[in-house]
Amino acid sequence: MKRKPKHILYLVADELRADCIGPYGNMQVHTPALDGLAEDGQTYENAFCTFPVCTPSRYSMMTGLYAYQHRCLDNSTGIPADLPTLPQLLRRHGYRTGAVGKLHCNPPRQELGFEWTLLAEQCGEGRYEDDYHRFLQERGLVDAVDMMDQCEEWRNKAPREYWDNFGNLPPQLPEGGDSTSWIGENALRKVEQWGEESQFLMVSFIKPHHPFDAPDAWRERYRPEEMTLLPGWTERVSERDYERDQGYFDHALLSRDTLKQILASYYASITQIDFWIGRLIDALKEKGLYEDTMILFTADHGDYMGFHHMLLKCNRMYDPVVRVPLVVKEAGNSAGNGRREKELYNHLDLFSDLLHTCNIPLPEGAPRRTTDKAGRKFIFSQQQVEGKPEYMVRSQTHKLLLSEQETLLFDLRDDPLEQENRYGQETYRPIWEEMQNALWKQVLFHAPSVPCRDKTPIYTAQDLAIIHERRTYFDQKMTIYMKNEDSIKNPEKR
Repeated sequence: MKRKPKHILYLVADELRADCIGPYGNMQVHTPALDGLAEDGQTYENAFCTFPVCTPSRYSMMTGLYAYQHRCLDNSTGIPADLPTLPQLLRRHGYRTGAVGKLHCNPPRQELGFEWTLLAEQCGEGRYEDDYHRFLQERGLVDAVDMMDQCEEWRNKAPREYWDNFGNLPPQLPEGGDSTSWIGENALRKVEQWGEESQFLMVSFIKPHHPFDAPDAWRERYRPEEMTLLPGWTERVSERDYERDQGYFDHALLSRDTLKQILASYYASITQIDFWIGRLIDALKEKGLYEDTMILFTADHGDYMGFHHMLLKCNRMYDPVVRVPLVVKEAGNSAGNGRREKELYNHLDLFSDLLHTCNIPLPEGAPRRTTDKAGRKFIFSQQQVEGKPEYMVRSQTHKLLLSEQETLLFDLRDDPLEQENRYGQETYRPIWEEMQNALWKQVLFHAPSVPCRDKTPIYTAQDLAIIHERRTYFDQKMTIYMKNEDSIKNPEKR
């Protein structure tokens, strides 16, 4: 019987490919804190997100529902206000609930059951009313590389260096001013205040999501020329993938050397996140709370990071973008008795298992699951492309990708890099028919029972005033910054 945790620390990274941390066998990246956590917990080798885009995936983590159930299918949509969420359920059962970092909700401060939040957002209006950008404004700073990468107006004006380097530029913020440091420091302050009351704290880092602008102290730990490219790199992007989406940057222009430079920066951000996770774990140990705390580490989705000669996301649901890291240390586990779990697993299972461990009933409508998932045959994911749904059905040995335009079937036993489409080959008919039938049953009998919230975020007059004032400030700072292109290559000359 699992011990009910006194406290819960829920750690989330953004756009982290699973095989880019030590517990998944990566020998180049330095992640001692996560390595130690894995030694005390469970590492899920086949964990998947439900939707390889930030907001829909995060809402699935919060509600225990697939995106077609909670109805958020892109980064600009909210969910119905009456859906039960993880922090709401934990709060009703005696936990104090808080969040530091990126939630990526619509509206940004949507009531999800947190008693308090300290937000650090990256996309949309959230960046203009969050706590991190208030921190920057109070110090006269601007996260210029991030603005170029995430705000369309400034991306259209970005200099050649930004495009040539695929957003991999020197950091423009002073030491401690970056989002990872801000999130880590604020989360640490909160953990250091923990006492007798049970706490649930979600700590959600913006990184290693692009742009690739880790602070110099962390970038210096990795030499691009020493990087080993990850499995799945090809010397050119396939016509099939390139026709589908040319990329946030042009995939065809991605070179081996450029990818090595990006990978070094990507690892730098991951190691910086690991540093702060280590600080949080050390604080728990110093307070004598580590053994009674359940700690979870995962990501909302992955990144191609060179797979099929692509970068970032928003193409087909290949494993690098749907497979996520997941390390869980249960309360009571602290003696190096870690193990590896090979069964198919997803964020809905994590929602279900967390509530089960806390003796909290699943809300009505959430998928009912047993604690033993060893017999599960398929896992599902979805995405929305130009308003049309696409689905993934994944087993231990095969993957089916199904859309209105095409159907792809990969035999992962001899084609783990998902290059040869077996759909249409008669010998595979029983396999794809079984997978299709499983998908139809899943979708047809778990239809949404709640309406979809309008895409327009709900803001008060005060919210709108803050957004306008802060947008004006950051636009002014960016105008000054962009006039001096040399500062982009040499930030010390600013």
